[in-house]
Amino acid sequence: MKRLTAVFETSLEKLGRILARQYNIKVVHRGVSAYTNGRLISLPSTANLSEETMTDLHALLDHEVAHCKYTNFATLQRLLPGSARMLHKNILNAAEDVRIERLMGKEFPGCKVNLDNLNDKFQGKWLESWMDKPWQAQLIFAVSGLMTDTFSDDFDRKKIRIFWDILQKFIQPLNKAKNTSQLLKVTKDLTLEIVQRLKDIAEKAKAEQEKAEQKEKAEQEKQEKAEQEAEENETNEETEVDETENDTEESEDESEDESESESESESESESESESESESEIESESESES
Repeated sequence: MKRLTAVFETSLEKLGRILARQYNIKVVHRGVSAYTNGRLISLPSTANLSEETMTDLHALLDHEVAHCKYTNFATLQRLLPGSARMLHKNILNAAEDVRIERLMGKEFPGCKVNLDNLNDKFQGKWLESWMDKPWQAQLIFAVSGLMTDTFSDDFDRKKIRIFWDILQKFIQPLNKAKNTSQLLKVTKDLTLEIVQRLKDIAEKAKAEQEKAEQKEKAEQEKQEKAEQEAEENETNEETEVDETENDTEESEDESEDESESESESESESESESESESESEIESESESES
């Protein structure tokens, strides 16, 4: 393993000297990631290399050299302002990676093999954890996959389906960009459309929520009105019952009064009849006398 590492470092040192002489680029090994600023290429540490890691480092070096050859680093800084900045940066970087690797592969066919193998490996790892990725990460990956025609149906589109028509619209312009400046313009437009779509979705959701709240309020008011009417109806019914009872009582009182009057009338009639009978008897007695 030590011998393998030494041999590989020597080959990188040789390539580093070539790059330094031809493109004024320095290659160093430090940290755990690969990056370049256009003048320096930093690759992960080469301690305890395996053959697989060697192959990956070759591809990473090819990728960073491609940036040094084809990327305008000043242009990469002219990003959209505000909250759209990070999304634009990631979309631009993803699209620029595709563009420079394509150019590198055309100029150096051996590099294309290295880069394709690394991208296949990278795609496989992404597929394993795809569903756990946030929509932003899935969107960036989809940009690269659609540009290279490697985004397969194995990748679920649920989280990014709302942007799919936008991505499809911009793939051809992205692939036609001839330099970083042209790509910057296309990715700005792409990012702005995605941001606008998010705003439209948020406004629609807000409108639907307000509509639902208004509907709920109207139903609540309707229910309260119905309950109030029911209470009023119940009160009116109770009032009608009370009035009916009062009317009944008055009728009974009137009936009693009428009965009493009739009784008194009968009594008077009987008294009158008795008086008449007594008068007749008295008259008969007087006649006999």
